[in-house]
Amino acid sequence: MEKSKPQGLKKIPSDVETFPPQPPFYHEDMEMEDEIHLADILITLLKHKFLIIGMVLLAGIAAVIFTVGRQRTYRSEATIEPTTQNVKIQQAFSMGGSNLSAISDEQFTLGGSGSQSSIFSELNSRRLAARVIETNKLMPTLFPEKWDHEKNRWKSDVPQPSLQDGIKAIRNLLQVETPRKSKNIISVAIIDKDPKMAKRLVDYYLAALSESMRAQVLRDTRENIRFLKEQLTKTRDPLVVEKIYALLASKVERETFAMAQKYFGFRILDPPIAPDTNKGTSTHRKRD
Repeated sequence: MEKSKPQGLKKIPSDVETFPPQPPFYHEDMEMEDEIHLADILITLLKHKFLIIGMVLLAGIAAVIFTVGRQRTYRSEATIEPTTQNVKIQQAFSMGGSNLSAISDEQFTLGGSGSQSSIFSELNSRRLAARVIETNKLMPTLFPEKWDHEKNRWKSDVPQPSLQDGIKAIRNLLQVETPRKSKNIISVAIIDKDPKMAKRLVDYYLAALSESMRAQVLRDTRENIRFLKEQLTKTRDPLVVEKIYALLASKVERETFAMAQKYFGFRILDPPIAPDTNKGTSTHRKRD
């Protein structure tokens, strides 16, 4: 029985040349297809031209609103250094009256009673902020949109801000820093949209700090004077009496010195200045 040959297989004649499959090549139809695609895109854009124009306008309006919502702020800064703290007279008596002669008068006459930590705390306190506001009548300055400048009073159609509101507002402008590399330097800065006001507020803070420290020192000095006079009635030792009179004289001198100084308890290393108007920083406007 003869085996059947597979169907569909044909023998290629030997005189027919074979070639490998050819890669695709460019022809005019491809260029026509590209032109058709570009035409479709243009037609689609024209159909939605109003939508595209609207989106561009919205983006422009959003950019304008964002720009208006930002304002330039200015930073005015002063650098101060606390002065040496004094030794209290009561400490000398706690060692015994006979030890008064071993204590130098300079320990009682050196100016200043502050330290970096105490001044830093005082600058950040609500008490000092309230003093700055009340002394310089800053409430209308801190809330100008609520103040009627023509009638010189608060507007009747808005809630009147309280002193606590003012303390919060001015403390948001204040920056008190202690540089890491320095153990006895304090930076006091104000950031405000008005460069001249920023400088003035730093001056107000330094003046208020000085007056606060001066008042404390004067209270302590007058208490020390009262204490020394009381000790004069209790001692008969001429050496101690002589030392007490010397200390009384130094405390009176210190009281006079404290009242005469412009800034007490610290010295200004670098005073504040009003920044140039072209050197502000653009920040987003805060809402009250």
